[in-house]
Amino acid sequence: DDIWFSIDIGAVPENGIVISTDFGDKGSDILAVGMAAYSSCDADAPTLSCFSNGDGTVRTLEVSPKCLSADQTVYIRIWSGVSRNANSGTFRVKAYPGSAPEDDGLQTFAFFDFNDGYQGWTTGSMTDDPGDTVIWFPNGRLPDAFGGTPAFANFSSACSGMVGFPSGWYQTGRTGDPSTIGPPPYTQHWGWIQSPPIDVSDTECEAIAISFDDIFRGLNGGDSSNMGAFLQWSTDGGATFPNRLDLTDTRDIHAPYNENRTVILSDVGGTSELVIRLNFEGDFYYAAWDNVRIFEPLPHDTKVQENFYAIAPSLYTPYFEVDRLAFLADIRNVGCLEQTNVNLNMTVLDEENSVVYSGDNDYGTVSGGALIENILFADTYTPEPRKPVQQDIGHDTIVYTGVYTISADSTDSNMSDNQIGFNFAYTENFWKSHLGANLATGPADGNWAMNEPHTWGYGTHIFVPNGGTFDYMAVDLELAEDPSVAGLFYEINLYEIDMEQITVGPDAIPAAARTLIASSELELSGAAGVFLVRLDATDGGQLVLKDNTHYVVMVEYFDDDDQTDWNLTFSNQFDYAAMNLASNALAEETGDINEKRYNGVAYFSNDEDPTFGPVGFGFDFSLAITVFLNGGIVSTTPPLPTENQLSVYPNPALDQINLDIQLKELEETAIVHILDITGKVIKSFNYSNVQVQVETYDISDLAAGTYVLQYISETGTRSIKFIKQ
Repeated sequence: DDIWFSIDIGAVPENGIVISTDFGDKGSDILAVGMAAYSSCDADAPTLSCFSNGDGTVRTLEVSPKCLSADQTVYIRIWSGVSRNANSGTFRVKAYPGSAPEDDGLQTFAFFDFNDGYQGWTTGSMTDDPGDTVIWFPNGRLPDAFGGTPAFANFSSACSGMVGFPSGWYQTGRTGDPSTIGPPPYTQHWGWIQSPPIDVSDTECEAIAISFDDIFRGLNGGDSSNMGAFLQWSTDGGATFPNRLDLTDTRDIHAPYNENRTVILSDVGGTSELVIRLNFEGDFYYAAWDNVRIFEPLPHDTKVQENFYAIAPSLYTPYFEVDRLAFLADIRNVGCLEQTNVNLNMTVLDEENSVVYSGDNDYGTVSGGALIENILFADTYTPEPRKPVQQDIGHDTIVYTGVYTISADSTDSNMSDNQIGFNFAYTENFWKSHLGANLATGPADGNWAMNEPHTWGYGTHIFVPNGGTFDYMAVDLELAEDPSVAGLFYEINLYEIDMEQITVGPDAIPAAARTLIASSELELSGAAGVFLVRLDATDGGQLVLKDNTHYVVMVEYFDDDDQTDWNLTFSNQFDYAAMNLASNALAEETGDINEKRYNGVAYFSNDEDPTFGPVGFGFDFSLAITVFLNGGIVSTTPPLPTENQLSVYPNPALDQINLDIQLKELEETAIVHILDITGKVIKSFNYSNVQVQVETYDISDLAAGTYVLQYISETGTRSIKFIKQ
């Protein structure tokens, strides 16, 4: 699956080198790649830079000049970014000198690149084991808990040194052998690294900025951390550390990330003894840092926090079940001077861009660096129910846009982060909280004891303001390829929730709070596809949904002795954490528990009556499921057998796409639909006597965005996403 290239660089370019891949504009092209740069052709050697990506969005590596030497040969390894069985094709690759970084003109007080060690930083441990501390790693690789390839920090200069805390490795007694890890709860490890005193007195700013490269993956945090990594600071030379800032925010902490981050410390400007302490407290997995810069931020810069703002409870909702929206967004003065008359406005626009709601939160004077969190708007908004126009095939939607905008008396030095928005839509008959699956995952083995069956469930929440009697409910479930689950059965269950049994805050749904009212099962083939399943009422009659009632659609697997590790597919395109908090705040403010809203719910347990938890894999994880009332557009056509080959190219495309059809048997009739991301059919084509051919479609009239080509025949159906540029 690997292809190797080599580059002789001669003199080291002043700004390092960039290695870039190109694909997607030819029918033979690959879908995605992973790539790594080495000093030798040994794949087990330390990498100079590296990434692995499954959706084709990452295509470029940067290698710092600090990691290169004159007349060096750099070896490039490229592999398929997704399953090798599903991802083969061609690509182009090129290498060229990097560009000089732009000078932001801001005063720098200190910079630490850890190229030659700790550079005056000291380490310590808060646990009984003094070895639980941050370590300097000369090549950007941390040992892990599973004896495999160590975690790699994809910073352009990590290969010349960084500092990190390998908590998972400590979990194994520093062996990397996972068999040494006992059952949960796991041992907590807490170590830190702190800077020497830094003089930031030469400034009129109230706040100071810190930027750093950051790699993190967490599981369970400790008493002082959310999920592991946090920052502390001292203004008395390190004698006391009264302030802390969580570094995991609300992101998916179970998946690793690499990024450059900037945080603002308020009320520290003017001190000559600023000390920074970076911590990790938790059980798994690791955190690492590099290129720490302490500098003066812009003078005037307020922002809406991009990591915490409330969106609609569901991305798509049936028009006859229109739900209220509660508004909340964190704001921050990331400038170094105070701002006066700070205001956060929320405006909702309808599909004609007309204002249908406007509300404000006034914050008055906000000091430099200050963060203001969790302030609920006084009003909620409920759109007028309007039925979308039904098409001959498919469905239409009514789309709204919500926009948070921050303003103040002083003109911002950076206007790019003053506004943030989100869309939500009303449909003829379905709920959906995502735009399609982009990952497949399941819980870790540690959720169960040794030899215990791996029973778990994951679901999506819906709120029904207006009840009624329906023929049935149907769900559209996306599944990834997994031959190991062939022959197993998923249960898909609809539960009615008694909210009087729920406590705001924990938000858990105990067995006593739910009643099973509809059910079905799906036999798994192991093939990838979209599977439509009808849920009939458990009493054999029509499905009755009650007014102002909460429901959960749960995908579950039960077996007395099976330990199969099975995955479901998810989307992490939207973060519902602030929506969840806003609904909790509204429930507490009004005293009405029915104001509570969820996104996903889950359990990982063999208990006979498990409690459904409100978080699952994170508030940014939405189960890739669509819920229809009266069935919606339900088809019993199975997925097209895998021996039949369909491909769309070029992808992305500008004016036209080609569908390459290679079928094993002649199809008497076939239909091809082009749908937008909401499922609305844009174009349809009918064919007869189909087997081996290439069809071309004009897409020049489509707006830029993501679309789906759907092939339907008596043999089966298959959907392929493509991008219109």
